[in-house]
Amino acid sequence: MAEAEQAQPAQPLPAAAPTPPRSEATVPMPTVTAATEVKTAGPTPPGPSAATQGTQESATRSPVVLFAFDSAELTDAARQDIDGWLATLPKQGKIIVVGHADRLGPSQYNLDLSRRRAEAVRQYLVRKGVDARRIVLEARGEAQPVKQCRGGATPQTIKCLAPNRRVEMNP
Repeated sequence: MAEAEQAQPAQPLPAAAPTPPRSEATVPMPTVTAATEVKTAGPTPPGPSAATQGTQESATRSPVVLFAFDSAELTDAARQDIDGWLATLPKQGKIIVVGHADRLGPSQYNLDLSRRRAEAVRQYLVRKGVDARRIVLEARGEAQPVKQCRGGATPQTIKCLAPNRRVEMNP
């Protein structure tokens, strides 16, 4: 089956906002201003994503860590991105760690996989000295994709859906 992408509408950046460099494993995310503690959330309506929002300038850039297909293991690149983010992280306040999955596979499996991805990031943050009590985990499963792609579990579709296999971190 041929891959067919549905483009996500993007809002243009304001003329004065510089475009920060991006790596494959890190995408700037807006800072969360308020949060409620949720351990595992069921499907929620899709909201704005990094792909549809302009980059917001803040003192702390919040990374998005990408994962391999059907994996909750952090890559070396993901660890380096988290380490760089930790250097700018405020010493107090909540850290919201939100796991996501692509649409391939059963919904309940994807919800669990997104929770395991968030947990992998939480464990890494704790090993790096972050107080576990500061970390709030959320699991969204496949409910908030940043990219839509048609097709079954083919190599092309798996590659296309890569941005959906992520964990977002917001101080």
